[in-house]
Amino acid sequence: MIRKVHLRPKGGVRLPWNLLLGTDHNHGMKLPPYSFLVPVALGLGLAPFVPEPHLVEKTRMLLAGELSRPIDIFDLFFHSAPLGLLLVKVVVDLRSRWKGRA
Repeated sequence: MIRKVHLRPKGGVRLPWNLLLGTDHNHGMKLPPYSFLVPVALGLGLAPFVPEPHLVEKTRMLLAGELSRPIDIFDLFFHSAPLGLLLVKVVVDLRSRWKGRA
C-alpha cells in the first residue's frame, strides 16, 4: 500500500516547535519520564564533581567571554542538554495541566 505524503498539510503548516512541544496532537514528540530525566540532568549537569562541575566552569567562562574553543562550547551544550529537556518537559506538562483546567 502506497501512502500519500502531503508537504503542506490541510489547515496550515506545522511549525517545528509544535512538534517539539507536543502541541500537534497527532505527531507530538514523547519526552522521557521524570524518573529518567532528573537523575541524568543532575548527573551530567554536575559531572565531574571535583574540582567543580562543568556547567559552573563553562558558565563562568561564558560570562567572562573566555568560551571560545569548540570543545568548550560542545561541552557546555552536552552537559546542559538534559537540563534543557527537563525544562521542556516541565513546560509541556504545565501547559497541559493549565489547558485541562480551562
